[in-house]
Amino acid sequence: MMLNICNALAIRAMSHQPLGAKAGGLSGLATRQAKKIQASAQVSRLASAMPAKLQQGIALLESLIAILIFSMGIIAVAGLQGFMVKGAAEAKNRTDASFIAQRQISMMWANSANLANFAEADTIVAELPGGTRTTVITNAATGDVTVTVNWQAPGEPAHLYVANAFITGG
Repeated sequence: MMLNICNALAIRAMSHQPLGAKAGGLSGLATRQAKKIQASAQVSRLASAMPAKLQQGIALLESLIAILIFSMGIIAVAGLQGFMVKGAAEAKNRTDASFIAQRQISMMWANSANLANFAEADTIVAELPGGTRTTVITNAATGDVTVTVNWQAPGEPAHLYVANAFITGG
């Protein structure tokens, strides 16, 4: 008896019908529920199939965008490297110009008795592109000298380095 009550409650819960419902009504309900389950399965199959169709080509699009971003980064790095090489060349030329001027001044210090012999105009300097050096003895009595180094790299403006010194003793 207890088993029959449990079965009746289970059938009632599934069918949402009162306990006194006909057996034929229960069978019709089971058929409707089976159709609902089948329709639900079809909808879920369609729903799972639609995103796959809609997502066709997304991986290709994502790949192309990633390649575009990567390419822009590589181009930026190449451009930056060009500016760095140019800056390094300019820094080297400034250092060389400073060395050329200081070398001339040190030679004047070594031979300060003959300071007037060091005066020169536009002497070509091989260490710099288009480089020249000019040494002017501003005042031989006080030892005031000015060494000017000019250079111009191809496609660049002219550069100038000036060193002043007071050479005494001798």
